[in-house]
Amino acid sequence: MEQVPGSRLVELEALLRRHPDGLTSNELAEALAVDATTIRRDLARLSSTGVEIGKRGRRYHVGFHHATRSLRLTPDEVLALYLACRLLSRQQSDRNPHAERVMQKLADAVHDDSPRFSNYIEEAALLQRSLPLDEGYLAVLETLTQAWSEGRVVHLRYRDRTGSITERNFHPFCIEPYGATNSCYTIGFDELRHAIRIFKLNRILAADLTNEHFDIPSDFSPNRLFSEAWGVVWHDRPPQMVDLRFFGDTARIVQEAFWHPSQRVLAEQDGTSRITFQVSEPLEMESWIRQWGASVEVIAPPELRKAIATNIHQLAEQYTEDIISIPYQPTRGTPSGEKGTVMAGYPEYYQRAIDAYEHGIKLVLGPTGLGKSSSIPDVVHTNPDRKFIYMANRKQLLEEMAARDKP
Repeated sequence: MEQVPGSRLVELEALLRRHPDGLTSNELAEALAVDATTIRRDLARLSSTGVEIGKRGRRYHVGFHHATRSLRLTPDEVLALYLACRLLSRQQSDRNPHAERVMQKLADAVHDDSPRFSNYIEEAALLQRSLPLDEGYLAVLETLTQAWSEGRVVHLRYRDRTGSITERNFHPFCIEPYGATNSCYTIGFDELRHAIRIFKLNRILAADLTNEHFDIPSDFSPNRLFSEAWGVVWHDRPPQMVDLRFFGDTARIVQEAFWHPSQRVLAEQDGTSRITFQVSEPLEMESWIRQWGASVEVIAPPELRKAIATNIHQLAEQYTEDIISIPYQPTRGTPSGEKGTVMAGYPEYYQRAIDAYEHGIKLVLGPTGLGKSSSIPDVVHTNPDRKFIYMANRKQLLEEMAARDKP
């Protein structure tokens, strides 16, 4: 029986991968210095190893979505890939079988050397498998992946956020995830608009490969575009400066993280922090800014400050019945870590809520240092016949409350 050199099968597979349009048996034979009959036998042997071999006319090609790659990884590199897959799966609302299989393969690869590590990765893969599967979204993702890899134009049927449906040929230059919307986006050239555009994958109703090919412009840089965008939105104009002031503990917390390549941090003498960013679309920062509540103030630009103020006004109208005025002086300018000057209002505020309602949940928002937590034990001890549950979004507050009220 003929012995096929393993290196020749490796070269054959690599050759087919480098030519997504396929090669004839004669072209393969010439490239590998063997005859066409030997090539056909090698193709059959390569297929028996699990590599999907297809044929269009006289041309052989490797199935794009089933071609496997050999990769040698250190344990630290395995962890890096796992964390990337884990982060992606947590940012997607639907099941991603590809991320799931990657995690399973990583678990299998390190099982002998690190079974505890392997079991943890495998559990994450099982969790991913429990999510709902959107087959339409998966088909779109796979088609765009192949189009991007092979430089092939794809025909899209797209529904925008207003519900309007359009069709166009599109050149995908890259695919990018965005955690704020739990979605993936594709960026590339839109033949309908004759410009670079971005499309949300969840809104693509259908994607079909064409036989047309494209080249990514040499001056296209996704890293440059995303360095100017807060998320995935950018405009063909200079970025705008966003100037924010943070108060209390939040002033320290925001200094500990990297939020954007353009960020500049200035710690003020009064304990506040000023952070500036250069972004293409400031309004894209709204949701991120709102998460900090009253611990942040938008200084510039005016349209972003107005947008935040409008949202606060709308929230106040929605919760009018639950708002009880609390007399206090602002804590802006209070050095971080020091108590504010206005704690007297909270015990009375809590007591009025307790007197008004027999049962309920009271949401209390505001900057740190006002005494929202330190006022609670006095109110609890004043009402021994009532039961209370204290919930906070910081572990430190819970631990301090437990230690303070321990018998």
